[in-house]
Amino acid sequence: MRSFTVKKALLTIAILLLVVFTVQNAGKEKELNAVEGFLRDSLAPVYQLMNFTGQKVQGWASYPAALLEASRQNEQLREKVSRLEANARQDEEIRQENKRLKRLLNWQQNEGQMYDSVVASIIARHPDNWFGTVVINKGMEYGLKPNMTVVTPTGLVGRIINVSSNTSEVLLVTDPRSGVGALIQKTRAPGIVEGIASGSIYLRMNHIPANIMVKEGATVVTSGQGSIYSKGIAIGAVVDVDKVVSGLFKVATIKPFVDFNRLEEVMIIK
Repeated sequence: MRSFTVKKALLTIAILLLVVFTVQNAGKEKELNAVEGFLRDSLAPVYQLMNFTGQKVQGWASYPAALLEASRQNEQLREKVSRLEANARQDEEIRQENKRLKRLLNWQQNEGQMYDSVVASIIARHPDNWFGTVVINKGMEYGLKPNMTVVTPTGLVGRIINVSSNTSEVLLVTDPRSGVGALIQKTRAPGIVEGIASGSIYLRMNHIPANIMVKEGATVVTSGQGSIYSKGIAIGAVVDVDKVVSGLFKVATIKPFVDFNRLEEVMIIK
């Protein structure tokens, strides 16, 4: 134990002497004497170990600060990515809306050029009567009135039932309260199209003469009879045909051309 203490004391003295010699000779060009050279060579491993340990201690001390900086940069990157994703979603929504409006305007300029019409957006739907009525963002200020026809480029949507200065309520053809004079386009078989029930996307065409053949896939259009709907507006396609109990008429199930689940913009024929 005493021998270890003596060796430790001698090592400490040698390190102190090396430090003194190093300080004294710092910046001086001279050849080391035998004692100085022996001390430096003997204690080089110790000096290297001390230098390595100092670097590690410095690295460990700076590690928490580096972690905090990396965390801060990571949070900034996440926020930037979130902003970019939000902007991309907004741009896509604008692109989709422009696409739909362009289609409506093209229809207005081509097939609907005979009509005085107004484009409007749907701003409200009743969650308990999704296929009953919708509210649009145009009203009396745009000359809209009850019983004006509402369409899209694909077909009939319904008719206006009441208006305010800036909004209108539209009764959809899928509502059971709706009734539309219609024709099977190819055979000219007449009938009345109405909604089946709340929550159904399908329509029913009633009072089709029993002696007229109705095929699945046949197109149904408005007949123009009455003062509400113009003639020849597409409604939908026949998916099923049945005879009523009396046998005097047929009933056809119609799938509308308009996708009422994804209805966002419409055109009102004034």
